Amino acid sequence: MIRYLEVFFRHKIALSGLIVLSLVVSTVVVMLMPRNYQATASLWFDHGPIPDNSALASAMTPADLATAAFHEMLNTRDFDIKVGRRGPLATYYETTGNFPNSDPVTPIVHWLERRPAPTGLTQTALVDNGIVLTLQKYVVVTPTEPQEVGLSFNFSDSTVAAGTLQAFIDQFEEQVKASALATAQGTLDFYNTQVTSQLKVVQGADAAVASYLANHPELRAQNPPPDPTYAGLVQADDLARQDYAALTKKVDQAKLDVASLQQPGPFGFRIVDLPQAPISSSGLLKSVLFGVGGGLAVGLLLVGVICFILVAADDSIRRGSDLQLSLGVRVIGEVPLLPTRLERADKTLKALPPKVV
Repeated sequence: MIRYLEVFFRHKIALSGLIVLSLVVSTVVVMLMPRNYQATASLWFDHGPIPDNSALASAMTPADLATAAFHEMLNTRDFDIKVGRRGPLATYYETTGNFPNSDPVTPIVHWLERRPAPTGLTQTALVDNGIVLTLQKYVVVTPTEPQEVGLSFNFSDSTVAAGTLQAFIDQFEEQVKASALATAQGTLDFYNTQVTSQLKVVQGADAAVASYLANHPELRAQNPPPDPTYAGLVQADDLARQDYAALTKKVDQAKLDVASLQQPGPFGFRIVDLPQAPISSSGLLKSVLFGVGGGLAVGLLLVGVICFILVAADDSIRRGSDLQLSLGVRVIGEVPLLPTRLERADKTLKALPPKVV
C-alpha cells in the first residue's frame, strides 16, 4: 500500500487531473442527455374492473384488482400497439425514427464487425416494436389507496407523455367495457332463454289446472270439496309463476346492465387526476448525482489501474523489503537518508530570527 501511495503522490497532478477529467466528462454527458418528462394520473375504482368471484379476488382491494388488470393488459402486445396508435407515440416514432433498442449490445457488435444492422423489419414493425418496448418499460401502475390507482409514464417529450397516458386510460376503458358488455350480453341471452323455457312451463301448468277444472266442475263452487290432485296442480302452477317472475327480474337487470355499458364514459371507475403535460423534467438532480458518482468511480478505477501498472513496472529499490523481495537476501538493517551539509545549513538559516535593519 505504501508503494501505491508513493506512486500516487509522485504523479499526483496527473492522476488528480484524470479524476477531475472523468468527473467533468460524466457530468457533461449526463447534462447533455435528453431529459425525461413524467406524466401522471390517478383513477378511483368502485370495484374490480373485471368480474371475478374467486376467493383470492374477494380478499383483494379494488385497487389491487385494477392494478392486476392493468399489468395483464400492459403485457399484451396487441393492447400496447393499440395504445401507441391511439395516442401520439406512433406518430412520434414515425416522424423522428428514434426507435428504442432492447438489446444495446447488438448494434455495437455490428459496428465492430463493420456490417450494417439488419433491415428486414418494415417501418410499421419498427414502430410497433418501439411502442411495445416503451410502454412495457416506462409505464408504471401502482395502487396508492384501497380504491385508488396511480399511473405514470416517462418519456423524452412532455406532450407525447401526457397524450400516451391518456390513450392508455382510454384503451383500458374501452377493453374493460367491451369485456363487461360481452359478459352482460351473454347473461342477458342466458336469462332470455330461461324465461322462454319457464314461460312454457307456466303455460303447461296453467293448461293442466284448466283441464282438471274442466273435468271436475264441482271444484268451481264457492266451497269446493278437498281435492289433493287439484291442490298439487295449483301449487305447481304457483311455483312456476314465481320462478318466471324471478327470471323476468334477472332479465330486466341484465338489460339495465347492457344499457349502462352502452353509455359513454368510464365503467366502474372515475378519473381523479387527468394526465397533464409536465412542465419540467423529472429526475434531473438524480441524474446529475448519478453522473458525478459514476465519473468519480471511473476516475478512481483508472487511477488504481495506473498505479498498479506503475508499481508493477517499477524495479527500483527504495527500502530493505524491496531488496529482500528482488534478490531474496536477508536485510540486517536500514540506514535512513541523512540530509546533506547544504540542507542542514539551509534549515539552520531558516530557523534564525529575521535581522532588523
